[in-house]
Amino acid sequence: MHRLLEWCGDEMALNYQGKTLRLDCLVRRKDTVAWWVLDYRSKAQPQRDPVRLQQLATYREALLALYPEAGVRTAFLTGAGGWWWCEET
Repeated sequence: MHRLLEWCGDEMALNYQGKTLRLDCLVRRKDTVAWWVLDYRSKAQPQRDPVRLQQLATYREALLALYPEAGVRTAFLTGAGGWWWCEET
């Protein structure tokens, strides 16, 4: 495992408000103890899609409900190698 990561998992199922959410990738950093939700997208600019932005916001809410003391960050990763960090709301 990478020296900055405390934990990582792919295709994680998370139950939240009666629904099962499927997170593409979930990692926790050692240095900041922050969780990162990474969402893989083939679309070139997923950050412009309001549905996808809401999806990441829901993932963030679900993790904050489980780990209220931890920071939670979200980002899109694209097939072309791009990434977009999503602002916390």
